[in-house]
Amino acid sequence: KGGHIRLGKRLETELLKITVPAHKPVKKSTLSKIIKQAKLDLEIFLKLV
Repeated sequence: KGGHIRLGKRLETELLKITVPAHKPVKKSTLSKIIKQAKLDLEIFLKLV
């Protein structure tokens, strides 16, 4: 069960572990926190989606 998905992102010096809700829609504030946790620039994120 569970309403979240656990993702990992490997950087040169660290491994980021990010928890993302598995429901739609995701609140703007939650999405903003996820982007920051993933250490993404907003412009890069927008290019990826």
